[in-house]
Amino acid sequence: DIVQLNTIRHHLSQLKAGGLARIAQPAKVVSLILSDVLGDRLDIIAGGPTCSTDTTRKDCLQICSSLGVLAKLPTPVQHYLSLPVTGESGGEFPTENVTNVIVGGNGIAVTAALAEASKHVDTTFSYNGLEGDADELGCFYGRWMHLACDAYNGCSSSLRDLYEWIMSRLDDEALAMG
Repeated sequence: DIVQLNTIRHHLSQLKAGGLARIAQPAKVVSLILSDVLGDRLDIIAGGPTCSTDTTRKDCLQICSSLGVLAKLPTPVQHYLSLPVTGESGGEFPTENVTNVIVGGNGIAVTAALAEASKHVDTTFSYNGLEGDADELGCFYGRWMHLACDAYNGCSSSLRDLYEWIMSRLDDEALAMG
């Protein structure tokens, strides 16, 4: 899970979770960001070097514990994550000196693709956050595409009708994964 991974990275790096912006002070920081993260969360893209986070080392300990890896961490890392949370942010985040601009990413690409496609065919877009195991999600969307290809062969329906037909045939278990 990228959110869990970056939560831990935030607290083990001097640059992530706004660290780069803090180090650059008093300079103004402008980040032109290419995002590969669904939802374009600034604190997740590249670990958020120019934005703050609300996570704590306690969150890291809970994540590591829930994954059963806490005891496997190097002793200095375990010790650091166990320190009291007072003053852990690395200093006041310089909000007034930082500008983050997403110049490219999934959201921008999908919006542009939908706008162009809608000039030629009926379009529909379904997004539900896509969180979970990549293998399970891949199987779900592979099955979805298989149904789409089967249904489209000789079909004169609009894409919305096709989408609704496919969704009505996916079983509840697969739908719950997506």
